[in-house]
Amino acid sequence: MNYNDKLWKVKQFVEENFDDPTELVVALGLSVEDFILLLPDVLVANYEKFFTNEDEEDTSDLIGEPWENEEENGY
Repeated sequence: MNYNDKLWKVKQFVEENFDDPTELVVALGLSVEDFILLLPDVLVANYEKFFTNEDEEDTSDLIGEPWENEEENGY
């Protein structure tokens, strides 16, 4: 049996026998580290669920003073 045949059979088995994600995770022996390694695109796609715009550092003042303030800055 080749890879694709095995994958199809396991997918069918999972669909028919697991309705609780926690049970499936336990059955597969997955850890949090496994999810991080296996699903980086999913983690990035859900970024906004974990962080808000308020959590992001405001770097606008790190670039330099706006040119309108040249007189105030003594340039």
